[in-house]
Amino acid sequence: MFCADTMDFSKLTLHQAKRLEMESQVHVLELESQLEKERRSLSELRKSHYRLAAESEGWDQEVCPLNMHRFHH
Repeated sequence: MFCADTMDFSKLTLHQAKRLEMESQVHVLELESQLEKERRSLSELRKSHYRLAAESEGWDQEVCPLNMHRFHH
């Protein structure tokens, strides 16, 4: 990709500017997709951690963090 801090946009043609804009938008969408995947992965990891902690500590299912949604409705 390109670095906006080092690029002189004033020298771009209309076509070059549009192409860079579209490339940048594609890059943003790819990064957002990667971020969403990583967030889902983190969520699953946390669920696993809570489950393991609950089993290890003998937590009651009603107070287990995985079941906290029951108290927020």
